[in-house]
Amino acid sequence: MTYKSTREKSKAHEKVIEDYLGIVRTPNSGATAFRKGDLEDELSLFECKTKMNETKSFSIKKEELDKIRQEAIARSKSFQFYIFNYGNITENYVVMELRDFELLYEAYKELFNEYKQNVGAE
Repeated sequence: MTYKSTREKSKAHEKVIEDYLGIVRTPNSGATAFRKGDLEDELSLFECKTKMNETKSFSIKKEELDKIRQEAIARSKSFQFYIFNYGNITENYVVMELRDFELLYEAYKELFNEYKQNVGAE
């Protein structure tokens, strides 16, 4: 699909993530004074970035990660996620702080171990 503007492609990208995760898009993509981030749920704030054209690299500045962290804190969100792609809005990657990944990974291991115990009990 061809997009007329960066804003149009960004909105389409946010819609893909919104539908995939079942979360809510922030009105005006977080450009208001009181609601930041592109998407959110009860626990998390999401910032989405895409490229107009497909590329082989993507640069993430520390200040962008710091900004989404501060916005998440201001909104009382426990997690912040930076979702990006290389120009294909359906092929996405997630950047998060290691402490957040650790929590998610521990929960994953716990669920996996419960599953193994339940399967073994059958």
